[in-house]
Parts: sequence; structure tokens; C-alpha cells
Amino acid sequence: MDDMDKAEKILAGEWPTKEPKWIYESPDRGKTLYRRLFGGKYKQLFNKNDDIQKLNKEYFDIHFNKGDSKGA
Repeated sequence: MDDMDKAEKILAGEWPTKEPKWIYESPDRGKTLYRRLFGGKYKQLFNKNDDIQKLNKEYFDIHFNKGDSKGA
């Protein structure tokens, strides 16, 4: 299974784990927070008030070669 198929299954809720596993990192003691998919190398800026579903879709769209959320 390639990464795109796996990402689509995760987003559709068909992957064995119910939620993707994320690693959260802060280079400046919590002022800025980034997250990346467990085992992934791409980071995404994360804020507490962000819509998680929207962030997930943007992350997978951009980092699994579907372009950004605006269709680019």
C-alpha cells in the first residue's frame, strides 16, 4: 500500500487505528507548536483553537501530493 492510499484510509476512518498518531514539538518552550505524523518528516504549525479535521485534511493534501486545500 502506498502512502496516498494509507492517508485516504486514515481520513476515511478505515485504517485500523481510529486516529492518526501525531508528534508535537516546540522549538521555543511552547510559544510555537508544530506537529507531524508519527514516522513523518513534514511539520505543520498547530494552534490550540484550530479545527483538527481541517488541519488533518490540509496536512494529508499537501504532504501526500494532492496540492493545497485551494487546489494548487
